[in-house]
Amino acid sequence: MPNIETLNNPGWYSLIGQPQAAIAVINGQAARYQREVSVIAALESGSRGAFEDLAQLVGPEETVGVLVDPDQVPLEDWQIVDELHVIQMTCNGLINGREGECVRLGTDDIPEMMDLAKLTNPGPFSDRTIEMGLYFGVRIEGRLAAMAGERMHLEDFCEVSGVCTHPDFRGRGLAQILVSHLTRVILDRGETPFLHALKRSETFDIARGTYEKLGYKFRTDLCMTVLKKQS
Repeated sequence: MPNIETLNNPGWYSLIGQPQAAIAVINGQAARYQREVSVIAALESGSRGAFEDLAQLVGPEETVGVLVDPDQVPLEDWQIVDELHVIQMTCNGLINGREGECVRLGTDDIPEMMDLAKLTNPGPFSDRTIEMGLYFGVRIEGRLAAMAGERMHLEDFCEVSGVCTHPDFRGRGLAQILVSHLTRVILDRGETPFLHALKRSETFDIARGTYEKLGYKFRTDLCMTVLKKQS
């Protein structure tokens, strides 16, 4: 049986698991994705030792995002740059899925993906983020109108992330089509899809409503704490 409790610390269990071992860097009680892949890091626990292990993985002036309670951060060693409060949602079965033509995105599409991510800011995105999992897009008249993909990948769970639509193509339900498609892909592998929605986003209520219509249900509240090492 899948251990749903691993979703309380999805970054850690993704980084120490087999699905993403090739892009993980681990040091004791801390881990992170390779720098060019993602800024996401993780701790086994909020202990002082775990933060000390993390410090060895983070360079000067570099920021990392960790799903950890801000109150656990040793402020003499770390600066809290931001606190991104999110809700975590899971899906055990797709309902009201939207159909549409989704194309698999690859390395040749990275420049367009980077441009779309910079324009819409769906979360951290770099030219190697695509290595975290499958990415799909919707093209209209040759343009990349929307995209979504996989991010954290545990043994039994996979995160839907990077969902964004170009402003020229909003209002057409493209995000719903892409999330539907990815949800089907993950469920067909025998895994449980999950995602995170940023509470302070202007589109939070719309996004949550869209995910709920597809069968996603609220699971818990989490905080992605953005950290920088004190010099």
